[in-house]
Amino acid sequence: MADTGKQSPLGVNALGSLLQNIGMGINPQAESSMGISSTTANYTLGTICDNTCLRLLTYAINDAYIRGQVDAPTYANIISIGAGAIPALGNSPPATYTWTGAPGWNPYTGVITSWGYIKLFALQAHNEFNYNETLPEYRDFLGSMNTAYSFVEYSNNAILTVENSKTFLQGTYSNMNDLISADVTGVTLATATFGQDFISAGKAIDLASIATFGLPSNLLMTLQRYNALTKSVSLALLATGMTLSEINEILGKVNPITTTQERFIYAAFTIILGQDLADVCIPLNCKTTGLDSLADLLNPMKLFPNSYTALTVPVYNASPGPTNSKTYYPIYGSGAVNARLSAPAIVNQIGTHIPPGIPVIRSVSYSAILGQGGMVVDEAGFSQSINEGNYLGALGIAGTSYNTFKNQNLAQDDAGSAYPSRIEAFIKGTATGSILTGSILTGSIGAPIRTGSTTATGNGK
Repeated sequence: MADTGKQSPLGVNALGSLLQNIGMGINPQAESSMGISSTTANYTLGTICDNTCLRLLTYAINDAYIRGQVDAPTYANIISIGAGAIPALGNSPPATYTWTGAPGWNPYTGVITSWGYIKLFALQAHNEFNYNETLPEYRDFLGSMNTAYSFVEYSNNAILTVENSKTFLQGTYSNMNDLISADVTGVTLATATFGQDFISAGKAIDLASIATFGLPSNLLMTLQRYNALTKSVSLALLATGMTLSEINEILGKVNPITTTQERFIYAAFTIILGQDLADVCIPLNCKTTGLDSLADLLNPMKLFPNSYTALTVPVYNASPGPTNSKTYYPIYGSGAVNARLSAPAIVNQIGTHIPPGIPVIRSVSYSAILGQGGMVVDEAGFSQSINEGNYLGALGIAGTSYNTFKNQNLAQDDAGSAYPSRIEAFIKGTATGSILTGSILTGSIGAPIRTGSTTATGNGK
């Protein structure tokens, strides 16, 4: 037989014999040597006793026990002849004889001694297969093996489970909260409040790309996925100096996004305010309050206004300590980023939390923007999206290259209202009817289009 389930002809015959109650029993040669015994009182001598000097001694032992013609001390001497020297010549147990378990053959006294020591081997052999008293069934014997095997396997599974639990996912979860929440509590313990903030954020957080959450490019691709890449956002991207092909490559994931490109995308987000910001939030179903610019969707303090103080970051311990595999540090404290996160040991694991440099908008001429696909913009929308002075406040920087861009393309009229004079001239010279809506039309940012009853004519130059 084999554990693989494959049987040889010999294995098939052996198994068939066992199931037919034949084929398994006491070895005939051993039986002929040690004799036959089915109870403690009966015994048929084997060749070891019957063909040697032990035959008469064995009968003498039995006669002494049955008839009781000798006293106890004398009988004890008879059953221990040679015990201290050569016990086999006296059919006596050796000095080291012991027995544990059923049927209670220890000490060597009483009826078990009535045929001498050698009879015990024959009786033990009989008892090994005597599962149905006088009708032994080998199938029952095999069944007992299966039962024992099943019990061992079942018990081992339970034992191993308990044993493995000591180190289950060691180094992954640091406490029971992490284990039962799939490490959600590693983000925050204020799960209810965090969940409400998460719901309010709508689709601004894309779990499909959570690995890069927080990068401006991640938010940009999220806007594209949910049709929230408005014309104002597209125009703002171009205002940073990025080209159409560069933007399309980012959205199409053609090439890895550089740190410089991330800064330009973030800079573009900082000038999406007011109605332009509301236009982005609608398709995202984002209902988070207190947003000042699109860049706030990258700011945990703005994105999670009610739960950001409970946000934590895990730092893995080099060796298990009081906090097990990880120590969770609050990201914020006293309204600012936790100063402990700047420690070298933590920075080596989680990196720097403040990117180097200032995200600014490069100086780009109006003609350069319009040269990228013949864009059509409206007077009111562009005035709001580019001309408002509060964009400089959003950047928090005076005299930046964005300011250069603003001065290059805007002019003040006599009434003091700011209008992009070159754009105004372009619009009035190329469009008639109602004012065009939006800033950049078509999903690919590119071709001239027709909107409603208003027709864009010319090439914009």
